[in-house]
Amino acid sequence: MNSIRNETVLENGFFGCRMCRSVALATFLAIILVEIIILIPSYSNFSRDWQRDREEVALVATRFALFSLKEDTSASYDAVANALNTLVTSDVILGWRIVDGPGDDRIRHFADRANDVLDNSLQGAGLVTEIEETKDVIWSGQTLLIPFDVEVRLDMRGLMRASIAFIWRIVGLVFVISIFVTMVTMYVLHRQVLRPILALRTYALKASGNAVHTRALVDNQSPNSEVGDVIDAFNGLLVRVGDHIQSAHYDELTRLPNRSLGSDRLRQALSYAARHHRSGAVMFIDIDNFKEINDTMGHGMGDELLKHTAERLSGVLRGTDSVARLTGAESANKTADNENMIARFGGDEFMVILPELASEEDASIVAGRLSEACAAPFQLHGRELLSTVSIGIAIFPRDGDNHQDLMMNADTALYSVKDSGRNNYRFYSAEMNSMLVDRLDIELQLRHALEKNELTLYYQPLVDIKTQKVMGVEALLRWQNECFGSIEPDRFIPIAESSGLIVPIGEWVLEQACLTATKLSQRGFPMRMAVNVSTRQFRDKGFVDVVSSVLSRSLLPASELELEITESLLVDETCEPTEIINELRELGIRFSIDDFGTGYSSLSYLRRFDVNTLKIDRSFIAGVSDNEKDASLARTIIDMAKNFGLEIIAEGVEDQTQLDFLMRHDCDIAQGYYLGRPMPYDDLLEVLMTRDKN
Repeated sequence: MNSIRNETVLENGFFGCRMCRSVALATFLAIILVEIIILIPSYSNFSRDWQRDREEVALVATRFALFSLKEDTSASYDAVANALNTLVTSDVILGWRIVDGPGDDRIRHFADRANDVLDNSLQGAGLVTEIEETKDVIWSGQTLLIPFDVEVRLDMRGLMRASIAFIWRIVGLVFVISIFVTMVTMYVLHRQVLRPILALRTYALKASGNAVHTRALVDNQSPNSEVGDVIDAFNGLLVRVGDHIQSAHYDELTRLPNRSLGSDRLRQALSYAARHHRSGAVMFIDIDNFKEINDTMGHGMGDELLKHTAERLSGVLRGTDSVARLTGAESANKTADNENMIARFGGDEFMVILPELASEEDASIVAGRLSEACAAPFQLHGRELLSTVSIGIAIFPRDGDNHQDLMMNADTALYSVKDSGRNNYRFYSAEMNSMLVDRLDIELQLRHALEKNELTLYYQPLVDIKTQKVMGVEALLRWQNECFGSIEPDRFIPIAESSGLIVPIGEWVLEQACLTATKLSQRGFPMRMAVNVSTRQFRDKGFVDVVSSVLSRSLLPASELELEITESLLVDETCEPTEIINELRELGIRFSIDDFGTGYSSLSYLRRFDVNTLKIDRSFIAGVSDNEKDASLARTIIDMAKNFGLEIIAEGVEDQTQLDFLMRHDCDIAQGYYLGRPMPYDDLLEVLMTRDKN
């Protein structure tokens, strides 16, 4: 596991954290409160000291002005009055009065006179009423060295300005001290306590949005503290919780998000698209024929294929960011809501979410890349394996505005692809719903077709072109259902193959065909019985035993049974066709390659596999009389088969012109409506008896 450092804290800064801001503010206010409590007495002392200083200055000035006066009271009073008036004029004092001394009439007389004069002069000048910031002080005669006491009024108008200036100095000092102490305290607190706690918070936020984040541990920067112990315990818990979350939200095999997390991300993508008025896509991806790979090559190989497929899909998805055609600003703001993602939904099914698309063409581009990536050969345990995928696509919000509807519609599109041949992609359409319902109804009825005896075999003659004799028949399956009536093979055979019902149905067809061939032989018409075998049947582990058992029960010679296989089966390495063909050939069973020319048409497998017959597809025979290219191709196939020592059967012969062409170019056997339509056993027997008479 990796360590998670406090990227979020460092990124957003200390004050980007609400808890840090709260703690810092509380610390700052607490320190200011303490400092205010300490400094309030200083303000009171300042006011008292300032007034005392002003009083001392005025006293010194007054003593200096009265220093030369004599003891003569009458003379002294005028001299004192003149001196004090001079001080008033100089703004040293605002006014004065003589205080009566006890038992001294002269002093009181002169004082009363002076008081009257001074009060009148002060009032006349307006000093008493205009100047409110004053202080009255009585100075004793001993202090002034005069024979009587004097009361003076001092100007205290500078006290307010001095107090304000002092307060600002105090506030500045308190602020600086508070900031300094707060920063020191918070540095220690942040380092030892807050930083680890914020790491836990950052981790929790990331983990809540991304379960992968629980695979990392919180960096413990306080290992020797109680907080460090908490982090160690938390990391221990993370190890266990991370494993639980990983198993709960991620697929153990591929390490991709599982169905639960994928569904949650799809809901987020839908919400994002609704908020921003965007469109997106959800894709369901299914590995073609995965069950057969698992059954024939083992679950270990299947698991390896799943892991390598998941890696390829993820690799393609990482390279599709440009498909959404985002602007630079939008790309920088990508979140879990609008990121492309892939999830494993279980089994061999994956889901891809593309939250932002400019058009459906973008989804087609991505689907094409995904399909192309999975079509390249896989190297698994020293073996080369070819595999393809089918993809169903639903666009939101057009095809659904909730995750359940979208997944159902994408799954419907996926079924449509699989029914039409796989290895492709399709967009959901409303018509697919009715097709899916119809398909499910057919599958449901098909599951009971055998027990209800609704299936039957028709037989189409194989005619030797030179002798015009019926030398064999091909068994063709028909279904008459009580609900749907007669159902065409092209409609129900693909459903039987995709659902796995083809295995029991195919075994029933094989047994009925062999029993019919035995009955014909007993009636005097020994002939070859050709039976189509699907790829799904051929991959079944017990297929060889099934064929052997059917031959044993029906008493049909193995040489009279011919199994028709397709070209695609021969290049399918998941079922080891060479080994199976060789085992059945050792029993004496014949093999023919059906619809030759429509598939891979590789000469290499004609040399590798021990087959007996090539069947030229009807699409080439239809044009031999009027299309030189078809005629040339048919001649080439006939000549090539002759060179390989193979028998040639031409399918779809509809007229005499086509039959003449085949006769001229030495084709061995013909099959088609011109020579005989598919018919039930009784009609076939009648035809054979009629031909025999003629």
